[in-house]
Amino acid sequence: MEAITPEKQKANLWLASAIAGLAFHACLQFSDILDVLIWQMITGSVIAAASIFYIDIKVFQSSPLDAAKDLAVSATGFTLSLTTSILIYRAFFHRLRRFPGPFAARLTKLWSVYKSAKSMKYFLVLEDVHKKYSDVVRTGPRELSVTRVSALPQITACRKTVFYQQSHWKQSELGMLETRDLEDHRRRRKPWEKGLGLTGILLPTPTPFLPRPP
Repeated sequence: MEAITPEKQKANLWLASAIAGLAFHACLQFSDILDVLIWQMITGSVIAAASIFYIDIKVFQSSPLDAAKDLAVSATGFTLSLTTSILIYRAFFHRLRRFPGPFAARLTKLWSVYKSAKSMKYFLVLEDVHKKYSDVVRTGPRELSVTRVSALPQITACRKTVFYQQSHWKQSELGMLETRDLEDHRRRRKPWEKGLGLTGILLPTPTPFLPRPP
């Protein structure tokens, strides 16, 4: 049986880490609430790293230093693979790829951060971008800036983004203004419509008058 050399072992680690990064990015496509799961993902990453380090020492009889090196190789391969996959996907395969806009804005939201920090007048940056490209411009990997009035009905009919769900990742823990479930929002809105809807406002209601202070 051919012995595995250190070079071959490192190559296998790179390959396995790269495949894991691609697989992780593929799994991300099945969820749209990742923005509110950041702490869970950090915790999972720490647990995974500690598990790999422990297994390398106990199962493969590596020294702590060698295990740390293997972990660094694995983390680097995973991160590079994941980052490359994300950038390629955002640039050429994302659902918003057909909308015009600065190429850097396709890849990262840092484009908007840089432009905003540079002038502190991001609204003027958006105005120039719309003049250059169109009334619908891609200003981020998952963001569009729209100045077309006729598009308002379609925009307001869309489901809320995960931005509104920042308080909790569980749907049952969200308030009426935060929920992204259309049926849940419709059900919880009914009591409010009685008092705050157009009908409730127009209906005559007795107004209590407080006695005039002496």
